[in-house]
Amino acid sequence: MSEQNHWKHTWPSARVLGQFIVSNRHLFEGKRVLELGSGATGVCGLTAGKVGAKSVTLTDHPALEQAFSILQKNIAQNGLQNVCTIQGLDWNEPNFESLQKVDLIIASDVFYDPEVFQPLISTIDALLTRYPEALLYFAYQDRDDWFIGGDLLERSLSASLVRSIQAESYTIQIGTIYRLDMAQGKVFAGIEGGATSSKLVFLNEKAESLGVFEGAGTNLYLNGLEQTANDIANWVRKAKSEIGIKGPLESLGMGLSGAEDPRLNDRLVEYLMDNHGDVTKAAHLVSDSVTCIGASFKNGGVVVIAGTGSSCRMLTEDGEERQVGGWGHMIGDQGSGHWIANRALRHLFNVDDGVEKSVGSVETLRTVVLEYFQIEDKVQVLDFLYAKFVKSEVAKLTTKLAENASDPVIAGIFYEGGWELGKHVAAISRHMSEAMRQDMPIVMVGNVFKSWPLLKKGFIDAVRQLSPHPIQSIHLHHLTETNAFGAAALASKRIDHDLPFNHQPHLFETIHL
Repeated sequence: MSEQNHWKHTWPSARVLGQFIVSNRHLFEGKRVLELGSGATGVCGLTAGKVGAKSVTLTDHPALEQAFSILQKNIAQNGLQNVCTIQGLDWNEPNFESLQKVDLIIASDVFYDPEVFQPLISTIDALLTRYPEALLYFAYQDRDDWFIGGDLLERSLSASLVRSIQAESYTIQIGTIYRLDMAQGKVFAGIEGGATSSKLVFLNEKAESLGVFEGAGTNLYLNGLEQTANDIANWVRKAKSEIGIKGPLESLGMGLSGAEDPRLNDRLVEYLMDNHGDVTKAAHLVSDSVTCIGASFKNGGVVVIAGTGSSCRMLTEDGEERQVGGWGHMIGDQGSGHWIANRALRHLFNVDDGVEKSVGSVETLRTVVLEYFQIEDKVQVLDFLYAKFVKSEVAKLTTKLAENASDPVIAGIFYEGGWELGKHVAAISRHMSEAMRQDMPIVMVGNVFKSWPLLKKGFIDAVRQLSPHPIQSIHLHHLTETNAFGAAALASKRIDHDLPFNHQPHLFETIHL
């Protein structure tokens, strides 16, 4: 190996691995990194130093004095003298006595010649034996049909493909190698993804938490498909490294805000698996509303969401998803906080215009509206509905209305809101099995349900009168488990592994119809 001239070149794999390091800089910040086969440039090792590695040891064959001389100049040129050191390393006789600690190993295009595979794999084995918590990231260019899986397995090592990069005339693969006996059994994960914040949970086979992490928003429509997938993969990688998970997860479930289109969901999963194969063996993506059901009921059920917007979802016993509503305030959102507020405003305007009758005086309603928007005349509210429209701010009027629900007009508006939410359940019940209609489990989510006593009669009347098939009982619950657990549970079912249900949602009322 010392007589070869590969060290004189910067190969395409180095650029690809360098880009991966930059994209996943959080994996390298504060870590002790060792690079195999640095050559004269040490591109990947220097990149690790630039993104914040605590120390970087650049290695190659001890006889490559010219390469080391150039490499030392590159270190100085990049201002990394306090971070990077050079050490000779003969793969035929590896010696790591001077190394105190290694967290990550990187290697670019070291699998270039089958003749070096055995000493190289032996060196990797020795490194991961000495530093069993370390993880190796490597990139290589496809040149011949070769396979090292058997050699790795003999040494209790395993490899995972991160992604393949196809150029005009060649293909480059990025992968990881880790010690199998450092894997923590089967690990599952789930993500509860909102527009502004997200939660990630890791679970073992007993559904016991291995770690919970908070992150940024993961809205598919706001961030785009590829960016969302990349952000998720980078976040999961970082979290895995913090709790010592080396290999890919058994499954990753995602319940993301905006993930309403099954075709788009499938495309994100496909992209994630093609470009981040080291993260998980399987992935499943649904909307965050569906994961509410997965977090609450083991064998399917219904969720009714009434916050700023509204929707209803059902998960059948065999995992089939059904939807009613959830189309936004321009089309529906009936029974939501915004809908109730808007209905109150429309009622006030319509009564004053003489196009709608009221069950009583609208003066209490008028007072609540004027005080909430801090205006003197109802016409001034138009500014808040058009020029200064913020849906969530309009929806907050519902809270003030609830505080004055002793007024018969306002009480009637809440009855209508309950009726609209009941219509959702009646409509979705046509897809239910007879068994689910006998005892229908529903989890209710959203601030509007804080006013459940005001909604209840309208809700029951709509379910009773509008359901196409008789419904015997409905059991109403509050969510007690994070949606991230629901996402993990639904994804594990897709690979025929049922995570144990160690919790029960809070049953707050049973209604016999």
